[in-house]
Amino acid sequence: MCKSYDRDPTLVRARLRYNWDLQTALETEAGHYNAPVFDHLGREFANLYTMCKHYNIDKSLYFSRLSKHTMTLEQILTTPPHEKEKECTDHLGNVFKSKSERARAYGLTSATVSTRLNNNKSLAEALCKQAKKTHKIGDMEFKNVREAGKYFNLSRTTIAKVVNETSDPIKRLEHIEQIKRSPAYHRWLEKVGSV
Repeated sequence: MCKSYDRDPTLVRARLRYNWDLQTALETEAGHYNAPVFDHLGREFANLYTMCKHYNIDKSLYFSRLSKHTMTLEQILTTPPHEKEKECTDHLGNVFKSKSERARAYGLTSATVSTRLNNNKSLAEALCKQAKKTHKIGDMEFKNVREAGKYFNLSRTTIAKVVNETSDPIKRLEHIEQIKRSPAYHRWLEKVGSV
């Protein structure tokens, strides 16, 4: 059928998904968006652009929503472009206008809270402002593995491995001293020119 109208079958199928009637989908020249279209109420518009303008949505938003195959034509046309976030509460029952506002109230970003919730944390844990974790090695405390690495002249990945192996600060220091006595460490120092 498409061959007899000299139309690409992919184009015709796409037009049918956009609710074009079969005759218009077959007879309209390719690349033209001036064919009449119909909304969910059956109202005719001169073209897709006119229909989108009537419903106050951008044509690219229309195609984006359509490509996801999760919305009806009515939802595509009538859902506002930026639907406002819904009210939400925290673990104490306080009401916030949005998830962003709730996160800001706890000194966090909504992305941080979202990530914590996705990692199976409770809402109370997700909203908790966690103290910065420090790393104790021997009797010294470092704010991060990079700082400890500079102090001990080791890479931060080596320090991270040591820190993850044990929580005992004395054992951490012993492990670092053992690494620094190893021939591999001395070869590395020669290679990077630190000796």
